[in-house]
Amino acid sequence: NGPQTKCYLTGIDIDMTKDDYQLDHILPISRGGTNELSNLGITCPEVNQMKGSLTTEELFYWCQKILEHNGYTVTKNKNIETQSE
Repeated sequence: NGPQTKCYLTGIDIDMTKDDYQLDHILPISRGGTNELSNLGITCPEVNQMKGSLTTEELFYWCQKILEHNGYTVTKNKNIETQSE
């Protein structure tokens, strides 16, 4: 296997030599973000497309709303920290 890393949003394993991945602007350029390495996160293409120009917290908010509307209960694990915290 090639070098492994994880999608910073989903935790899914990404093989950097085989898997498709994208660099996400954690704070989108359209929202004042930069191209600095500290503002880039490796992510799955599908998740990056869903995030679009949202901030990470906005993405989490809308995911929660979608899940709750469809009958799921969403709680935050106290051991998990997001990059924006």
